[in-house]
Amino acid sequence: MLVASFDFLLGTLLGPAWSIYAAAVAVFVCVLMGWIVWRACSIYAGVFREPCRVSSGSFSPDGKEYDFVIVGGGTGGCVLASRLSEHKDTTVLLLEAGNPDLGVFFRLPILGATFMNTMHHWNLYTQPERELIQTGDGTAGSDERGRVLIQCRAKCLGGCSSLNLAIWHHGRPEDYDSWETKYNCKGWGWAQLKGYLKKCQGEGPFANKSGFFSTRLQRYATRASYRFVSACASTLGIPMVGNFEVAPRRGVGRPRQMVFSDGFRCNAVCAYLTRTGDDGVRVCDRPNLTIATGIRAVRLQMQSEGKDSGSSKAKAKGVYFTHTSRGKSKSVLGLVSARREVLVCAGSVHSPHLLMNSGIGPIDAIYRSRFSGSFVSGNDDDDDAEDDQGCQIHLPGVGANLRDVASSGVIYEQKDTSIDKLVTSPMSIIKYLAGLPSPLHTNSLDSFAFATVAADSSKNDSSDRNDEADRLRQHTQREHDDTKRPEPKPEATKEEADDRPNLMLSFQGTRFPFANITSYSQCISEGQTGDLPNAFTIHATLLRPESQGNIYLQNVQNMHDTLARPLISHNYLRASSDINKMIEAIKLARKVGESPHFDGVRGRELFPGPSVKTDEQIEDYLRRSSCHFYGTFVGTCRMGCGAEDKMAVVDTELKVINTDRLRVVDASVIPELITGFPHSTVAAIAEKAADLIKDHYKLH
Repeated sequence: MLVASFDFLLGTLLGPAWSIYAAAVAVFVCVLMGWIVWRACSIYAGVFREPCRVSSGSFSPDGKEYDFVIVGGGTGGCVLASRLSEHKDTTVLLLEAGNPDLGVFFRLPILGATFMNTMHHWNLYTQPERELIQTGDGTAGSDERGRVLIQCRAKCLGGCSSLNLAIWHHGRPEDYDSWETKYNCKGWGWAQLKGYLKKCQGEGPFANKSGFFSTRLQRYATRASYRFVSACASTLGIPMVGNFEVAPRRGVGRPRQMVFSDGFRCNAVCAYLTRTGDDGVRVCDRPNLTIATGIRAVRLQMQSEGKDSGSSKAKAKGVYFTHTSRGKSKSVLGLVSARREVLVCAGSVHSPHLLMNSGIGPIDAIYRSRFSGSFVSGNDDDDDAEDDQGCQIHLPGVGANLRDVASSGVIYEQKDTSIDKLVTSPMSIIKYLAGLPSPLHTNSLDSFAFATVAADSSKNDSSDRNDEADRLRQHTQREHDDTKRPEPKPEATKEEADDRPNLMLSFQGTRFPFANITSYSQCISEGQTGDLPNAFTIHATLLRPESQGNIYLQNVQNMHDTLARPLISHNYLRASSDINKMIEAIKLARKVGESPHFDGVRGRELFPGPSVKTDEQIEDYLRRSSCHFYGTFVGTCRMGCGAEDKMAVVDTELKVINTDRLRVVDASVIPELITGFPHSTVAAIAEKAADLIKDHYKLH
């Protein structure tokens, strides 16, 4: 009664204006409440969205057959599982060693930087890198070489797409054209693949609702990040390109992110398995698709079709795997069969490892290192046991041609608050919940500059460059005959006659844990407790190093030994031209960091420090600080033109050479490094592979 009287009095005094004002306020309040409810539902749906339907502890496929068995639930595996299961009469099994991508940890890209401290990491390390100086606990003083590096390899459904930096760009068109010109991979040039790159994003004539990556422009960047863009443009004389999908020849800008409109990560699971297909059913709920997590492939079941080990051919029939059954503490061995094909999508480390465990690879090394024979299948009376056990396909390129980049850089004090502290501030959380640009929208590595750096030809290589045979003897203690494996050599020793950049400078709004500073685990702990100093990092990354590495088998004797970690050797900075170019790259990074554009933001130089001035001192810093950079490696099952290319592992249809019913579909088939990050390239390769398989079996 009092409120009504008050409203009547105001209406009498103010006239119709009060009624209009009250109505406007009411509408505003209703809209605001509706938006709050929508935002809350959006956040809840993003964090607690209906998970992918998987079979884990209850999975028991012994005696079952599927049309296609896919090994590895990363980007390639998710794409193939989605596309091949579109045909309702085709049964598909997807095997993943890790767990499903559940919880907020997988939703925010900024949290992906911490995944190497979790169960979702393979916990892989390199063999001692003989060009890198051991740093121990981060203290200087030792000149002993042979540093061991941790490797970024995700172990979960979605693979690295679930925990990487969520960066989406396509590299350069020349990257793909070189596959045709240098490696004779017809049909894999830019003209053929750009349509599949668009298909991955739900664009173009190929696209449909059954799967695509949601990409967005970056919503947040720090003041120092904007200064980095301006400093690169001014100092290096390169243009600002804004947001880009195709890496510029020369320029500085920001790539797109794999996120939804609410800022949550769009990994391969969201893009291809939990989306609703054209039939109105989620892909993972299709009755002809089985997704099994916690299942690790041990080796392939191969049936030999020829007895001459040098020219034999074999057919893939299935996959041996291990898993922990309910009520049992030990892993048990199982076998699942494939009626049509086995598709290996385990990544650049585990795909060659699986092939070599199956007798496919450099035959002299496999002969001495693979297990001896008592476990072929769960059935001792298996008619194919003898053929399976004797299968040896000589492909010297398996595990060779490991292409990766090592990163170093310059670190400065930052007068602003660094990103590792901003993400935990209450205001950042409030802004994120309100849908406003927030530090929680970033991945911490948000701005990139592409340029060209030349090595100083007057410099001599000061390091002792032992050949690969010496390295193999030292690290694997094999017999001298094992060293006959041919060392992969680059097809071209000169810079290609194109305009592709060979240097990437990238900005990160925190102190990166270069090896000379601290361990990765310690850095994560300091970040979680707020003990990291306010700092920013300018990374210097050589995009096309000449140094190449290898992946080898450990000596194994039984089934449990086949689960032993692969031996990884990158040979970082082994080529003299790489170290010389990196010296010039550090100089450029310093030049950018000391630009007047950073005035008011930049403090003193922390690393390498003002005392490091000469080329020799910079080289010493590079050997102490260089480390693995966010999992960019490719090439260990390289695509080539078949019999004409002795180091090729798969042909242009991604079929493993000298085998039937076996393909590799992941980053390992990429012949050489992409200009930037290869994730979108892997998705496009898998999309094309799905079409190749559908065409072969007439599944359209």
